[in-house]
Amino acid sequence: PRIAGSSPEMWRDISLANRDALLTELDAYLAQLTALRGLLAAGDSAGLEAVFDNAQRARRAWGAAIEANEPPPGPESGK
Repeated sequence: PRIAGSSPEMWRDISLANRDALLTELDAYLAQLTALRGLLAAGDSAGLEAVFDNAQRARRAWGAAIEANEPPPGPESGK
């Protein structure tokens, strides 16, 4: 709601100013979605379970960091 409720012009300018970083993150996200799509298309139950297990562990680590008032672990931390 914060982005949608804000000035479109402001977010346009922020996006363009951060174009390279946003493109990098979007490419990484697209790669993850493509991999997930491949697992679904192949009916790879073990692969899907691994994805969701990893997501669960990441979410728990993030929540624990928030509760401990520490910076949440990022993708580069391997947690």
